[in-house]
Amino acid sequence: MDLEIGLSEMSPKPGYVAPSREGKVPLTIYVDPATRQSLKIAAITHETTVDAMMQDAIAAILKKYPAKGRG
Repeated sequence: MDLEIGLSEMSPKPGYVAPSREGKVPLTIYVDPATRQSLKIAAITHETTVDAMMQDAIAAILKKYPAKGRG
């Protein structure tokens, strides 16, 4: 039995969107490597993900700084 699997066989099909990403848009920020490493360690320590931590942080920021209506 051949256990080797080509990388192309493991990659998602073109146009595929993970269910957890449906209806969402990317938000990219740049941080220094030490900050990224600290976030990864904190996520592991607290048994969560960096994504979940960032979602919480964004929610807290929007609560502190609510968007003002136009008009």
